[in-house]
Amino acid sequence: MVGHEGTTNTVVGHEGTTNTTVSHEGTKNTMVSHGGTKRKIHGGSTMTLHVVSTLPQETEDIMTRVIGCALTVHRELGPGFLESVYSTALCLEMAAEGMTYERERSVAVNYRGTLIGGQRIDLIVSGSVIVELKAVTRVDPVFQAKVISYLRTTGLRAGLLINFNAALLRDGIKRIVL
Repeated sequence: MVGHEGTTNTVVGHEGTTNTTVSHEGTKNTMVSHGGTKRKIHGGSTMTLHVVSTLPQETEDIMTRVIGCALTVHRELGPGFLESVYSTALCLEMAAEGMTYERERSVAVNYRGTLIGGQRIDLIVSGSVIVELKAVTRVDPVFQAKVISYLRTTGLRAGLLINFNAALLRDGIKRIVL
């Protein structure tokens, strides 16, 4: 969507929003959100804004803990391994932190009253956060769509798309909230 003064808005759910504004002078303002925090970047300066989340605090805490475990795994292994290696390492890290999770849970999709199987969710943490793991050079928009589909199918509201192939993991984490 392009509005006045070249404003471009991309909205995913309520929280995962990226807004980019380009003014007439070519100055670019970018607002990115991660968790309940938004950072405004304008001409090289950064300002942090805290945004109230629509998720229960328990779900926010789980997402924060999953991200912490993922950062620990990435710090130890770095980019370059297969997704299965990161999945196993993340599960080991979450287990060490006392977190519960389901791995490769099968999901049936309801199509016109018929349940169609075959979909598998990488991780569901504490019964409330879907985690889709990747180890790719480029995150395709279909990966985000996949997480949104999983959220809708399961009735959950919170998801994380984590690409361990990013040089800095913070650049590889996408938070998705419905």
